[in-house]
Amino acid sequence: MTDRDIVPPDFVQAAYRERLPEDEASALDLLFALRTCAQRVNADLHRWMGANAVTPGRMRMLLLLWARGGPIRQADLGPLLQVSRPSVSELVDTMEREGLIVRKTDPAHQLRFLVSLTAHGERVADELLTTNSARLCRTFADMSPATRYRLARTLDRIARTEDGDGSDSAG
Repeated sequence: MTDRDIVPPDFVQAAYRERLPEDEASALDLLFALRTCAQRVNADLHRWMGANAVTPGRMRMLLLLWARGGPIRQADLGPLLQVSRPSVSELVDTMEREGLIVRKTDPAHQLRFLVSLTAHGERVADELLTTNSARLCRTFADMSPATRYRLARTLDRIARTEDGDGSDSAG
């Protein structure tokens, strides 16, 4: 990715740089860079996971269940995945049909469901984890682990900012 890929055409950048104060223009530059990066990451993830026919949402679910190491209440998945209850239901239905997860009634509470990985789901999660972590290491090879950590914390803080007013939704 070159500088040409990150910013809009020169005439667009020149126009907003002429119109806006430097701090606002640089914030707009950052927005374009983040958006370009997000698009690239999304495209890379889809390409990398294509062999397993796994979407980024399914990967998150697989890794969450893998890390959990056992059943989790379906109702607890929404907040952990940061998606709505209907989205969780759809994801669980799809992944259950694909043989990646199993959903069982909670013996302690008949109205609740517990979700866990199948043996196939565990294999797919392990493959996604090892294959994609190696790819990511190559992608970020020019950054030290400390730089990666700081960047991840900064991006997380940006992601948690609400309404563009600088307030932090984490409180």
